[in-house]
Amino acid sequence: MTRANSLGPSGNRAEDLGEARRPTMPNPFHHEPRWLQGVPPAVLDDIAYVANQLAPRRWGTPTSGNCSVLLPLQTKGQPDPESSGAQPASLGLPLASLGGRSLVLTRDTCRMDDLASSPADELCLTQLSSTGDFLWVTDGPPAGDLEVHLAIHAAIQEQAEQDCTVLHMHPPYLIALTHLGQKGPALSRARVDPLEVCSPPHLAGFLGSLTPEATVLPETMTVLQPEPPASRALASRCAEAVKNYRILVCPFHGMIIWGGDLRETLDLGLCVEAAAEIGIRMLSGLSKGGG
Repeated sequence: MTRANSLGPSGNRAEDLGEARRPTMPNPFHHEPRWLQGVPPAVLDDIAYVANQLAPRRWGTPTSGNCSVLLPLQTKGQPDPESSGAQPASLGLPLASLGGRSLVLTRDTCRMDDLASSPADELCLTQLSSTGDFLWVTDGPPAGDLEVHLAIHAAIQEQAEQDCTVLHMHPPYLIALTHLGQKGPALSRARVDPLEVCSPPHLAGFLGSLTPEATVLPETMTVLQPEPPASRALASRCAEAVKNYRILVCPFHGMIIWGGDLRETLDLGLCVEAAAEIGIRMLSGLSKGGG
């Protein structure tokens, strides 16, 4: 009987799941892994497009940005992990709705600029057992937010049986507003009271009032309770929130968005950050007594 390796109670031990880390410098003679050759070209095109958009903004430097795509059921060229003898890892929480499914996920050291030019070096394959309680990772280790991604995909599958994409990024203006909106570490140290307009109950409405494109935010965005990044607690909150919202704001951390494809998902994120930048500039002007 194969013994499973545990992810641990935090779900943040992605380094235990994969193979050795890639070399620092890309190998010019590197060939795409066979599993990647079976991924639909549109998926890889979308990943490269999103990476090209995020890299100049510096929202996706190492440990601060990742994405995942749930692959179609008929995707070809994937290894058969159950017959390969590879050691599976126990999730600790069964995800029956993802049983037998596979995801493409960014690696734990992924840089968005490298992802755009060399996806083979920055992506890994995550495959779940037929029962959804074990997984195998090829070309890992995966992003530390693996369990968060899995929880969101599972929740969407349970509710709508929809294959989706998940994008996590750290846009600075939005993060600044979450610091201003509640008594977190920054305001506590500065001994400054939070701004009600940026508080969790009001943030989506505030942003939605700033641009015509952002009017959708009050219905599509929510602010989560603060949780440690990549934790099981965050995964649980996300799984519940995606039943009603597309955009999940993680206070002091960033946002997580899901959509039908990565371009659509990115568009939502850009809309939020554009409104957040306007909000920050407006509040800055008010604090200086500007008109």
